[in-house]
Amino acid sequence: MYKRTVFLFLLFLSSSIRAQDIFPVDQLKPGMLATGKTVFRGDEIEEFGVEIIDILRNFYPKRDLIIVKLKGEKPEFTGPVAGMSGSPVYYEGKLIGALSYSLGNFLKEPLMGVTPIEEMLEIVAKEKVRPKELAGTGTREAMDRYLEMALGLKPPTWEAFLPPALSGEANSPMRPLPLPLQMSGFNEHAMSLAQRYLSPLGFIPVRSGSGGQSIKGLELVPGAPVAAVLLSGDMSIAATGTVTYRKDNQVLAFGHPFFDNGPIELPMAQSHIITTISSALASQKLGLTGKIVGALRQDRTTGIMGVIGPIPAMTDVKMAYMAEDGSESRFEFAMAREKTLSSIMPLVLRIALISALESARLSTGENSLALKGTIELEDGRIIRLDNLYPGYQPLPVFSFLNSILHSTGQIAATLAAITTNPFRRVNIKRLELSFQSVTGRQSAQLQSIWVNRATFQPGDTVEVSYRLRPYRGKPFTEKQKIVIPASIRSRYVTLVVGGGPSLAAFEKRLTPTKFIATSYNKLIRLLQEKRRNDRLYIQLRVADRGLIINGEELPGLPPSILPVMDDRSAKNSSRRTRDRVIVEVEIPQNQMVEGIQTVRLSKQ
Repeated sequence: MYKRTVFLFLLFLSSSIRAQDIFPVDQLKPGMLATGKTVFRGDEIEEFGVEIIDILRNFYPKRDLIIVKLKGEKPEFTGPVAGMSGSPVYYEGKLIGALSYSLGNFLKEPLMGVTPIEEMLEIVAKEKVRPKELAGTGTREAMDRYLEMALGLKPPTWEAFLPPALSGEANSPMRPLPLPLQMSGFNEHAMSLAQRYLSPLGFIPVRSGSGGQSIKGLELVPGAPVAAVLLSGDMSIAATGTVTYRKDNQVLAFGHPFFDNGPIELPMAQSHIITTISSALASQKLGLTGKIVGALRQDRTTGIMGVIGPIPAMTDVKMAYMAEDGSESRFEFAMAREKTLSSIMPLVLRIALISALESARLSTGENSLALKGTIELEDGRIIRLDNLYPGYQPLPVFSFLNSILHSTGQIAATLAAITTNPFRRVNIKRLELSFQSVTGRQSAQLQSIWVNRATFQPGDTVEVSYRLRPYRGKPFTEKQKIVIPASIRSRYVTLVVGGGPSLAAFEKRLTPTKFIATSYNKLIRLLQEKRRNDRLYIQLRVADRGLIINGEELPGLPPSILPVMDDRSAKNSSRRTRDRVIVEVEIPQNQMVEGIQTVRLSKQ
C-alpha cells in the first residue's frame, strides 16, 4: 500500500516527472528479463541483460532493493564494476531503477542490487526544502580539533584529519558499489595515502590522466558516465558513476549516496571511460573527467541529483615551489567549496599539496620549507600563513613530521577550522602558497637565558641574554633589551623566553580558554595572531586578578569587582587568570626555535 501511495504521489509531483515511463517495483516478478545500460569503454552506451531474481523488501526502512543477475559476455566477465553505480535498468522500455549495490566479494555469479526509480524520484521533491536544510553550520568539536593543529598546539597527525565514519556498511557484504575516484596529477605516495584514508569512505582511488575542457565526454543521458568533482586543474579528483534518469536539465545518478549529506552544491562533469579493468576482487572503470557542465544539488540515500547549467564557485589554489638551485615549479587547481564536505576536503587538500611538493622536490628528504601564503575569505579578510617548517620533528607516538607533512597539515587544518566553524557559513575565495626549500633541518633549541640584574625599578631596562643551539651546529648567544613599564606596581615580574610553538603550549597550560574560539571574530583573530615557528618571543608577565569570560580577557579587575563579575559569569565559560602579559617582543629567526625558559625579577 505504501509503495502504491508513493507511486501515485510521484506521478503528480511536478511537470518534470509526470508522464515519465517507469515500471513500478510492485509489478516485478522473479525471472523477468530486463536490459541495463552503461559504458564499458569509450563513449558508447552498451546494453546488457539483467535477470530479476527477487525483491528484498524493507532493505532500508520502507525501502526495497531489487536483486538481479547480470547477463551477457561483458558483465559476466567483469562482474559488478565500480563506476557502474546508477546504470539504468529497463523492462520493456520502462525504467525500473539503477544498479547500485554490491552483494559481496569474489562472487561466482554477477549479482547486484537495484534501487527502484520510484525511490530515486523522491529526491526531486527535496529541492523544495533546500533553503531550510542549508541553514546549518559546522560543529564546535570539529572546529576545535582543527584549530589546535592550526595553532601548533597539537601535531597535524593523519588520525586527526580522518572524518567520522560516514556509513556502518563498510564491512558488510551488501553495500553500495564503490565509486572509482579518478585522480590526475598525483604521485605514488599520494595515491597510497588516498588508498589508506579515502577507501574506507566507499571509494576506489584510481590514477587517471588529464581531463578537463579538452575531454569531450558523453552528454549526460541515461547510461552515460557522470562525475562529482572535488578538485579540478593540475590536480583533479572526481568520483565517477552513471546517469540513471534525465528530464530536461535535471539528472539522477548513482542509486546510492555519495556522502548522504542532503542538499549540496558540487561541480558536476561529463566523463570519458578509457576502459573497464576486470578483477576478481574489484572491477573498476578507468576514466577521464571531462567538462564541468552543472551542479550536483542533492546527495541522498537513494542517489544524487544534478542540474545541467550554472557551475558552482570553487576555491582557487595557486602554489609555487622554489628549489635550492632557484628552479621553480607552479601548480594551479580549484577545490570544491561544498560545506557538508568540510570534514573531507582538508584531507583531500593535504594529499594534493603533498603530491605537488614531493613532485617538485623529487624526494621527501631532510630539508626545511619557508612558506609565504595567504587565505582570502569572501568577506575580504586575510589570514597569513607565513612560517618556517624544519625537517623531521619527532612526535610522541614514535613517529615524525617532515617539513612537507608539517606544513601541509597546518595549512589544511587552518582552512578546516574556518569551514567547520559553528558560527556562520564561510567561503574561502583563494589560497596562495609559495614554498622556498632550504637545505637541511633549520631548527635550534633554546638552552638557557639570563639577565644582567636580579632586581628592578619601574622604567628600568633589562638586558636579556639567550643561548640557542642549532641542529648539528655550534651554540651562540644573542641579547635583547627590554624596558619595564614605568606604570608597573607589581613586586615581581616573570621573564618568559621561548619559541612560537613552545610559548603557545605554555600559554595554553596557564589559560586554556585563551585558545577557545567563542565567536567567528575570535576564531579569525586566533588564526591571524598565530605564533610563528621562526620567531623567538620575550614576554614580561605580572601577577594579575582578572577573568577570561567566553574566551575574552578582562585583566586587572579591582578586588571589589572581581567576585561580582565572577558570579555573573558563573553560567558562562569563565576562568580566573593568574598573570598577564605587559610587554612582548618578537625576534625573527632563520630557524624554528624550540623550548621555553623563565626567570623572575624582584622589585627593589
